Amino acid sequence: MDGVPFVSQITPYLRNFAGALKEARANQEQQQDRRKLQADQSRRPAVGFRVGDKILVKTHGLSKTSQGFTSKFASCRDGPYVITFQKSPTTFQIAAPDATAVPLGVYHESALTPFVPPVEGTVPVPLKPIRRRGRLQKTTKPDSTAACSVSRSHQVR
Repeated sequence: MDGVPFVSQITPYLRNFAGALKEARANQEQQQDRRKLQADQSRRPAVGFRVGDKILVKTHGLSKTSQGFTSKFASCRDGPYVITFQKSPTTFQIAAPDATAVPLGVYHESALTPFVPPVEGTVPVPLKPIRRRGRLQKTTKPDSTAACSVSRSHQVR
């Protein structure tokens, strides 16, 4: 079997296949651009929070019958709080305005709303302040590292 007739038969097929593949890629990129334009028409521009901005945080109140609290009548946002650190383009660490050294948590920008101060100038205090969540940080005492106790079951004999 000679290789020349086989190559001459397969070459037009490969050219046709390469042309179809190139056309499919161009069509796919064009469709992707159309989908992006359609999606961007309904998209809101980013707010653009910065460190030091005052913001309101979205709350999630649960109804408690025993305390006479109904989440239906609870405020949707609470604050103002201050942004202390930007962890990523969309996540921010917040703190209370009077204690910025103590972080209260990390929130996505979708849970934050820019704070617009009232006309009279008095800044309201949070209705239900956010508490810091999680475990307390471990603290070491200087004399606890020097004294090492070994239990009886682990002593070397």
